[in-house]
Amino acid sequence: MKIQTVAGDIKPEDLGITDAHNHIFIALPEWVRKKDSDLALDDLELSTAELELFKQAGGQSVVDCTAID
Repeated sequence: MKIQTVAGDIKPEDLGITDAHNHIFIALPEWVRKKDSDLALDDLELSTAELELFKQAGGQSVVDCTAID
């Protein structure tokens, strides 16, 4: 069995410590942000910094569950 990743297929044992449900970047429409600004995850630098902290803590894989639409 292989795990499909954005960088290609890998063996399950190569996943390592995995965050199995995350939303890394969400650019919501303006009308949604006006209603609840806390829902937006649209700061690329902050998202990158948080992923780096996860990596420094031993994390190796992240499953981004954000829908395409």
